[in-house]
Amino acid sequence: MKKLNLPLMMPTLLLAVAVCLFPSCSKKKGCTDPLSLNYDVDAEEDDGSCTYANPIILDCTTITADRTLTKVIGAVPDYIVPCVIGIEADLTIAPGVVIWFESDAGFSIDGSGSLKAVGNDSAQIVFRGETDANGTWKGLYFISSNVLNELSYVTVSGGGNSSFDGATNKTANIRLNPASKLKLQNSIVEKSGSDGLLADGITSEEQTPLTLFRNNEFNNNEGYPLNILAQNATKLDSTGSSYTGNTNQFIKLDGGTPTGNANAWHKNSIPYLVTRDVYVENLLIYAGTTVKFGSDAGLSTFEYGSGYLRILGTAANPVTLTGENEAPGAWQGIAFQSTNTQNRIEYAVISYGGSEGFTGAGDKANLVVGGFSAGVVEVVNSTISDSDDCGVFKTTASTFTESGNTYTNNSGGDVCNQ
Repeated sequence: MKKLNLPLMMPTLLLAVAVCLFPSCSKKKGCTDPLSLNYDVDAEEDDGSCTYANPIILDCTTITADRTLTKVIGAVPDYIVPCVIGIEADLTIAPGVVIWFESDAGFSIDGSGSLKAVGNDSAQIVFRGETDANGTWKGLYFISSNVLNELSYVTVSGGGNSSFDGATNKTANIRLNPASKLKLQNSIVEKSGSDGLLADGITSEEQTPLTLFRNNEFNNNEGYPLNILAQNATKLDSTGSSYTGNTNQFIKLDGGTPTGNANAWHKNSIPYLVTRDVYVENLLIYAGTTVKFGSDAGLSTFEYGSGYLRILGTAANPVTLTGENEAPGAWQGIAFQSTNTQNRIEYAVISYGGSEGFTGAGDKANLVVGGFSAGVVEVVNSTISDSDDCGVFKTTASTFTESGNTYTNNSGGDVCNQ
């Protein structure tokens, strides 16, 4: 994936007097100039001068008819966005198009509208601020559930300076409404004044706005690279995407409820950070994955449900579940409140839990078997340590099977029975 390095220029140069009225006109062949990007080098001016086409300034009205933005030969950038523009029709961005946004400008993809920006390896699409710095424009806000929404071979840079709806904690280069849809692949998301990508929602939210996510780069964002709900994490790739130089080097899971089948959290180059309780219907956590938990956050199967939670490490690549702050009682723990016989933990390191019970009835532990409903789990070859109370707490109606486990420094005992 090639990253475009765009030249900087003064605003007066951006709006230089145009001598070309048609797209085929550009600079003099062989003319040397620092702004020589995306010119048709075969076009010539009779007087030998270097001339430029003006960028097109998009009108501050909602886009209600299908439209395609193509290259403006000789212009750098191709388009300037001076405001927030609503998109309620299908807007297509052609490969290689560069769009600059003024302060507090952005695209809001609303209603049945769509934004389809599909470049390629040699002609990446760029959305960025007039000033190439962190947090200089709003970003892209996807509210629409149109399946055409896609960013592929796109750079989104420097957004996240303010919110689209006044919610000061919801700023990002790319923001997703819970009911929206977006495919994101082969793209660079960088220099946000806040999060790289933010998915709205609450703990009980089940929607999954990310429908495809692979081979992306999240670099130098001032918040989290990804601030999403837990069900969106099931869409992330394992090794294709990278996260570098972000202020908070975690994939933040702000609650959520993964439902349905075949859900998995894969190992990534940075840990997950669960900041609010996550309840799962069915979830597999793969070998080598690290999940950290914020204060009082926990992970549990649905109460009275039939779903499963499988945490499957290997001897060489255990799964690690621990507190963001590594001290006893840093997080709640893990609870199995279903009797599904697929519930299983193997080669995992579970530590620093036990901050509070799942039912408030004394069930404080790194691992709770039971709760509001009976639970079943088999735990093998795992380490359970440094709980603020019990290592494992089992209710009377539950089944806990184990072998090959190690217990250390659990203040209330290793295995406690109700």
